[in-house]
Amino acid sequence: MHTQTKTILHLAGLAVVASLQLTVPSAHAQILIDPATNYPVGNRPSGVAAGDFDNDGDIDLATTVDDPDRIIVLLNNGSGQYTLGPTTFLPNSSSPQDLVAGDLDGKGGVDLAVAVRDPQGLVLIMLNTGGGSFMMSGSIIVGNRPRGLAIADMDNDGDFDLAVANRDANTVSVLTNTGGGLFTVSTFFAGNEPRATAFVDFDNDGDRDLAVTIHDDRTVATFTNNGGVFAPSTIYSLGPFVRPDGIVAADLDGDGADDLAVAVDDQTFNINQIAVLINTGKGFTGPFSFDTGGQGTNKVTAADFDCDGAIDIAVTNQDSNNVSFLENLGGGVFAPPTLMGAGTRPGAITTADVDGDGDPDIAVANRDSNNLSVLINQSCEPAKQCPWDIDGDGSVGVPDLLALLGAWGTDPGGPPDFDGDGTVGVKDMLFLLANWGPCP
Repeated sequence: MHTQTKTILHLAGLAVVASLQLTVPSAHAQILIDPATNYPVGNRPSGVAAGDFDNDGDIDLATTVDDPDRIIVLLNNGSGQYTLGPTTFLPNSSSPQDLVAGDLDGKGGVDLAVAVRDPQGLVLIMLNTGGGSFMMSGSIIVGNRPRGLAIADMDNDGDFDLAVANRDANTVSVLTNTGGGLFTVSTFFAGNEPRATAFVDFDNDGDRDLAVTIHDDRTVATFTNNGGVFAPSTIYSLGPFVRPDGIVAADLDGDGADDLAVAVDDQTFNINQIAVLINTGKGFTGPFSFDTGGQGTNKVTAADFDCDGAIDIAVTNQDSNNVSFLENLGGGVFAPPTLMGAGTRPGAITTADVDGDGDPDIAVANRDSNNLSVLINQSCEPAKQCPWDIDGDGSVGVPDLLALLGAWGTDPGGPPDFDGDGTVGVKDMLFLLANWGPCP
């Protein structure tokens, strides 16, 4: 068995520090990632997004670069290998930063929203014109130095909305999609230097609320969604030393509600961690902190990298030039990290199945080496068409039943625990008997 200590900081006047001992099984899957393949893209790539931009059925990549300011698309050959695709130029001196992908105008193509520094601070709406090219359809004023874009259908009306943190204005802007790629914007105070946003339903009312990392306050600020109008809710302290940057919402403890994972670091005390906030249905408890093993932990994403049903975490470390993968052991407890090299000063990160084998891969924008790193996931074996055939002879029969009985009451982490409840028992035997005979 494996014991993990979680550090909890509660907001109740003064912060109170406590610890919780969780015991979880030591047997677990393994995250296996191929070394990075690096693709040159241009000067200082700042954002990365994944989507089928040329509508050919596989996942392409888009990034923002400058000198000149533009969007560059890498086209997928169908197996997770990329060639340089179309370039879409942006207004001069706009200084593009983050970008997110989604169907913004409801026409079926994968569009882009791009945060640009510009003197005013803008979000550009870039509509897909086919083949991986884009056309600017809107320029929305938000606030100075926007970054940390989030995308979701926050009001359940069937189209994608946006949120962005305006770093130097200390505000957050929510862009509500009114249809056809048109947006209304509301901007409100967030805290001292907001860095990133995430849509997450933390009050269990069915719509998406908002969480924002506040770098200089060392907090995560939450805002309640009331019919598309956001009001301040709770501020969660992340501790006296660490400063937060990237944030992602995902169901980390397997209870069906989205939790939060926040990338935090402190250079003075050499702290580089993921801070996990667990959704209680009325807010969050935590943070629970897990070391990343890197330096300059900054951006984060989440997916089931080892295909065991639990959501894992990947995070970029800009000062050690690598990516940390933290495997979820269950219940939101994470194993020590697996580190994989990237380019120089990796920042923006996204996950998608780029090679079409059914598991999530990673793409990272490396600002100082002027390239994108693609890290292919090899953790997940192809699903067996006949999992009840334990001995692999092409038929479900007596040897398979005997193997099941021999594993009775154990947790093998797979067959013959066919129902995935953690124990081989009666239900698993009934599954096997119901599939008796030759495999399909």
